[in-house]
Amino acid sequence: MGQRRRYGYFDDKLFAVYVHMEGIDAFSQIRSYVQHKYGIPRIIRESRGDLTTHSWKAEETRIKLKHYQTSGKLKISFYYLPISRLANLEMEIEGEEPPEPVFPLNARRQREAIQQMEFLSF
Repeated sequence: MGQRRRYGYFDDKLFAVYVHMEGIDAFSQIRSYVQHKYGIPRIIRESRGDLTTHSWKAEETRIKLKHYQTSGKLKISFYYLPISRLANLEMEIEGEEPPEPVFPLNARRQREAIQQMEFLSF
């Protein structure tokens, strides 16, 4: 099983680690370990790309385990939330393009979209 690691920095501070890998066995083992340690995850299923995301919050860290069923690829990410929020805020301020929208929208994104549409329909 091959792995690729990437690191995210903001203001010369490490705030994210991403590990890409493949294999359903690795997914099951990682999910079981993290779930045992941090509890039941929030699970989001997206039909585009056949993606399932498991998400845990542990104090000031967000852990996400993404599994693309069709390809068998995985990504586990660790985010230090205080710095991650700053990085996201700066991206918004600088006007960088947000990621492509994911359809169908999950419940949270649907509420946000409705709020934005209501705001813009003055």
